[in-house]
Amino acid sequence: MSIKVMTYVWEGFPGGGSELLAMLAMADWCDDRGNSLYPSMKAVAEKIRLSEKQARRIIRSFEESGFLIVVGNAYGGAPGATKQFRVNVQMLKNLAEKKDATTPTHGTPTTPAHGSPTPPTDVTPPTEGTPPTGVPDASHGCPSTPPTGGSLTTIEPPLEPPYSGAPSAPPLELVPDEPVEPKKKKPEDAQETALQAACRATWMAYSAEYAIKYGIPPIRNAKLNTNVKSFVQRIGHDEAPAVAAFFVSRVSDAFVVRGMHEFGLLLSRAESYRTQWATNQSMTATRAGQIDKTQSNFDAAGEAMAILRAKREASNVG
Repeated sequence: MSIKVMTYVWEGFPGGGSELLAMLAMADWCDDRGNSLYPSMKAVAEKIRLSEKQARRIIRSFEESGFLIVVGNAYGGAPGATKQFRVNVQMLKNLAEKKDATTPTHGTPTTPAHGSPTPPTDVTPPTEGTPPTGVPDASHGCPSTPPTGGSLTTIEPPLEPPYSGAPSAPPLELVPDEPVEPKKKKPEDAQETALQAACRATWMAYSAEYAIKYGIPPIRNAKLNTNVKSFVQRIGHDEAPAVAAFFVSRVSDAFVVRGMHEFGLLLSRAESYRTQWATNQSMTATRAGQIDKTQSNFDAAGEAMAILRAKREASNVG
């Protein structure tokens, strides 16, 4: 299972429905480079809950569109053998990056039509009767039109400036700003970032297997976010995604199946499911009974051997 390829499928694959489930199934089988992929059409059909004919049609469309590349000849080996594929990881990655680049961000200013700036709205046009600039107005004590039949008298400005009633303020001195030191990242912030990344990977692994098994993605809410965080903290950042995927795909206990592999069931027995994942053995009621019976047989055999040993020792003494 490749969490990285699943991420590219979720973020960049353009299809939906059965095609999305089929591409997630391919990502679930391949490694991080898209290799080690040789599922049979029967396995694909069972994984995405479709007929073999429909599964074959979807896989063929992936080959034609370039999402899947056949390794070797057309049969991937001997005639009639299962095909061997490779997921086009670079194609999915490019689609995901292109999708992120075209997503508009909040707060982006809009450009006015035709590229022209928006004219200011606070400019008031001159009203009729307003004298042009440079012509004295009657409100300042000067006639707006010169008198007829005489020469204009020039009004000289006073030699000293009028007293304002208050001393002039001293000029302001510019003080340079003190350099601001960059905020240092706290160790707990880095730890929280690693925890968030592990929670995201765990949820993606769980939801991918859930969508393949039940045909719809699981519901995510505040309570589930808390459960995912608690699960990652109990199991560990590295193992939590694989254990979550194992829980949905491999655990077939009747109680868990009736609960539709709800995440709370995974959290309630987190350590037990981690042991089952590590040993690659899913524990069921039947298997538990077999183990208990085997242990009882071992105990009975041990008791019988102890009795025989005691009798042998008694006979040797006699």
